[in-house]
Amino acid sequence: MVCSHLYSIMNEPLNNYWINTSHDTYLRRTKASSTDNKPSGKTDLQSYTLAMYRGARAIELDVWDGPMGGNDPLIRFGVTSFSESANKSRIGNSIPFKDAILTISYFLQSEPYSYPIILLIENHCSLPFQEKMASDIEEILGKQSMLYLPDPS
Repeated sequence: MVCSHLYSIMNEPLNNYWINTSHDTYLRRTKASSTDNKPSGKTDLQSYTLAMYRGARAIELDVWDGPMGGNDPLIRFGVTSFSESANKSRIGNSIPFKDAILTISYFLQSEPYSYPIILLIENHCSLPFQEKMASDIEEILGKQSMLYLPDPS
């Protein structure tokens, strides 16, 4: 499936284009002064929308397994310890992966000339959560013809 409603002719290799990227997109930014732009460590869906409206076209998603017993991957700030207590403390400060994909979809619906949006997925997920991520992407972006899939031939 190829996006049929692109507003720019993009027939060059991807590396021929200037692409504005966003690092740690999911982190809410705070400003103590006009020169300070430190991440607050809190995750926020609005950060994705703001980054895209500011021109970012490569969006970072750090995706981790969700809580035990669930199957929804989460976007959150990295964990250096794999202990259960470290993971529990981070889950409350996270974004469901599906919500981030929906936010990107809503942006593309309102700003269709913004193609392409490149998802930089930093994947820390186990296989079941990876399968859920793929399902969410296909369900949300694929069904709306917002997902580029190369010709398999």
